[in-house]
Amino acid sequence: MKRLIILLILSCYSSYAIDDTTRNESIQDSLITKLDQDSTYANDTAQTEIIGDEKRFNMPVISDVKLEKGKSKDIKNRDIDILGGPGYTPDYGFFLGGALLLTFSTNPEDTLLKRSVVPVVFQIMSTGGVTLKSNPQLYFSNDRIRLIGEIAYVNNVSNYYGVGYETNSTIERGNQTTEFRNQEIIINPITMFRIASTDLFVGPTLDINKNSVTNPSEGMVLDSTYIAQGGDEDGFDIWNLGFGLYTSYDSRDLPANAYSGLLIELDSRFYKETKNNDYFQIWALQYRQYQKLSFLGERRVLTWTLKGRFTSKNTPFTELSKIGSPFDIRGYYDGQYRDQHSVLGVMEYRHMFNFKFNK
Repeated sequence: MKRLIILLILSCYSSYAIDDTTRNESIQDSLITKLDQDSTYANDTAQTEIIGDEKRFNMPVISDVKLEKGKSKDIKNRDIDILGGPGYTPDYGFFLGGALLLTFSTNPEDTLLKRSVVPVVFQIMSTGGVTLKSNPQLYFSNDRIRLIGEIAYVNNVSNYYGVGYETNSTIERGNQTTEFRNQEIIINPITMFRIASTDLFVGPTLDINKNSVTNPSEGMVLDSTYIAQGGDEDGFDIWNLGFGLYTSYDSRDLPANAYSGLLIELDSRFYKETKNNDYFQIWALQYRQYQKLSFLGERRVLTWTLKGRFTSKNTPFTELSKIGSPFDIRGYYDGQYRDQHSVLGVMEYRHMFNFKFNK
């Protein structure tokens, strides 16, 4: 079966709940939520202004945060928050994780400019692995230029369930059937330029990634796709270099923690890989919308997402479309379903509890 289709998963989401299948990304979300509560970064304190024909979101600099009760307000451009602690996931067992969230304005004098966000997430697994990841969102030149992307280093025990729904759903997870050690490096910057005074952005994308498979299980060594692409009992090693075009329509009020608006993304990339000296292509499409539910109270949001990811026939198994991650269907193991194409839908109700940890 060449397509995995899973549509309409309804999940309740609490901004302070740490889902055990979301790993450290939940810590990052909690930090963004904390900034949203404790500062004028909150959506309901910001305003929209019209400048000429251009609508810009008025994002006051985080300078009105009262640092300590009874003291005067401190004016600053940068804000750093740190959160961490132990946790557990079915994928990786017990871990010690944390995150640092840096927010700042690239032009403090421009109070209409969205604040840049640089999260850094780390995780140390009890199984002997480590994850270090950052997904920056930087805004420049009156929000006419945006730089986003991903930088990551992953070295942990992972699982490979083969390719195709029938294979994925029948293989039993275990150290003799699916397990291997994975080392991954990702460098994926995306530069976007605003088209005139619209919410449309277009720009180039670069993707450099490396995957190294070591200690493959017996089941993985015997897998037909793994063998056909050059994998053996010693492992599998591949570098991929990709260039492409990224197009985005983004009317969200707060990209880091949206309450309203629409995001449509089209990402097309063309790759050269080093293992078999092949070329392959990846196309990804995403539709995401946020709707305030003011009749239920403050900070109540309904969001729905549709995603499609499509790959060419020469795509390495490490780059095939997957379902099961902290970013899509959280009820499955990480990468449990893998195939050439995937289509999925998710609907979430987000409920922020209106209290503060720091008074």
